[in-house]
Amino acid sequence: MALEVDEGEASAIALCAEKLDALLILDDLQARKLAEKLKLNYTGTLGIIARAKKEGVIASVKPIIEKIRMTNFRFSEEVFAAIIKAAGE
Repeated sequence: MALEVDEGEASAIALCAEKLDALLILDDLQARKLAEKLKLNYTGTLGIIARAKKEGVIASVKPIIEKIRMTNFRFSEEVFAAIIKAAGE
């Protein structure tokens, strides 16, 4: 089964493949599957927000994620709860 990703994601994946210590930020499921298949280090938008909290860049993830929920960015209630729990909120 071929994984189809758009040109921008394909370019980002190609760049990350050249730099082994790079962190690729992907939210598209097909792009994430391809990154995993290529054994690339990746995260998504919510992962970056969680990391920002962990590193003390932001005080709380909940208000940011709640704002994101009001957009067309889709994630499940389970993912929302897991991020909030992992952040200790």
